[in-house]
Amino acid sequence: MGLLVVFALALFCALGVLGLDVSRAVGARARLRTALDAAALAACKQAALVPEYRYTLLDGDGNETTDPSKAAVVRAEVVGFHCDLAGRDAQALAQARAAFGQNLSGGRDPLRDAREVSFSGGVRYDRPKTGKDGSTYYDEYRTEGSLAVRSYLLAGPLARWLAGGLVREGSPGGQGEEWAGYIVVSAEGTAQALPPPPPAAGAAAP
Repeated sequence: MGLLVVFALALFCALGVLGLDVSRAVGARARLRTALDAAALAACKQAALVPEYRYTLLDGDGNETTDPSKAAVVRAEVVGFHCDLAGRDAQALAQARAAFGQNLSGGRDPLRDAREVSFSGGVRYDRPKTGKDGSTYYDEYRTEGSLAVRSYLLAGPLARWLAGGLVREGSPGGQGEEWAGYIVVSAEGTAQALPPPPPAAGAAAP
């Protein structure tokens, strides 16, 4: 009975230790996700605002016609707008990187005890959209990132076994103060570039 109590206490302590380090990792992942979402939003601000047109054929009397041979004038009417990130990859990535770094390590509460921070971003060319005029555009941006969070309490083979392989041994990157172990977290962020809303009915044109 005494051994059972000792074992139960040891297991309880081990789970408590695991919970402390894992909770830090969960918090770091939430911070990483926020930074990645902010980066994707910053990238979307670099999109070009593109008008969508509807073209109407007019004959010599100003009447609409569907016969190109009778058309004297082609009238172009703006029927909407969309945002396009195509061809703006460099600008979008630069702004995304800046926003990611500022949100992750800047401000009054920088993320501490994190190493090997990685970041990548790109326009979602795998998700094309079609405008009202049949044009193709790309208005979505995705970011991905990961980092290593220091493990203060989970060290040694037993702790790593209890963590189910979550904790890795040693210091990532081999720089600065030595760590007993670390946890790698990763996340991704997405955002969509949207055109400004149309003016309200009766509002004066800009």
